[in-house]
Amino acid sequence: MKKIVIIAAALFVCVCASAQKVGIVGGFTSSELKLKNIEKSSVAQYHIGLAYNQPLILGFAVQPEIIYNVKGTSFDKIGGLADFKATMGYVEVPVQLQWGVDLLVAKPYVFAEPYIGYAVSGDWKAGVASVSTKGSIDLSELDSRWEYGFSLGFGVTALQRIQLSVKYFWNFENCKIDQYTDQIKENISENKGFTGVAISAAIFF
Repeated sequence: MKKIVIIAAALFVCVCASAQKVGIVGGFTSSELKLKNIEKSSVAQYHIGLAYNQPLILGFAVQPEIIYNVKGTSFDKIGGLADFKATMGYVEVPVQLQWGVDLLVAKPYVFAEPYIGYAVSGDWKAGVASVSTKGSIDLSELDSRWEYGFSLGFGVTALQRIQLSVKYFWNFENCKIDQYTDQIKENISENKGFTGVAISAAIFF
């Protein structure tokens, strides 16, 4: 019996090792900041990186990724400005826990995904009428460059190689955008980080 268990475990490891896939992932990110008493709207940006998919048992799979994800938000009529837009670039490491049903040609699935990220870039753009100015965000002024959050979503894998997914994400760590410029520092009283939607496509090899 012990030998059978060892052989079965070895076969399982071999199957998983042969089934694992590495791929390129990228797509569209739409996000905004949770701010009180501020007229705001989401900003369309992007994400791109690498993904590693490891099938498990009973339809489960785990998919860690490392991506560069740009998030942003825009404000209307703030601090005497007609509009203000800020974007932040993060190196993120999300880890998806997927569950789905294999229908041979396609596998629809749902997933939960904790993630952590570190800010590596930031930019802002402000305008009054037809005049606009822009600049870089001084990341050294942030209380913390770290972010972390959680995503829920669904997707489908076609032909075991092409993956499409949609998710909604919540940030739990403050981004301290009230420190970016003197104009918005006086107007933003509370910040709970970026939330939004991401649509991704991946190709595995």
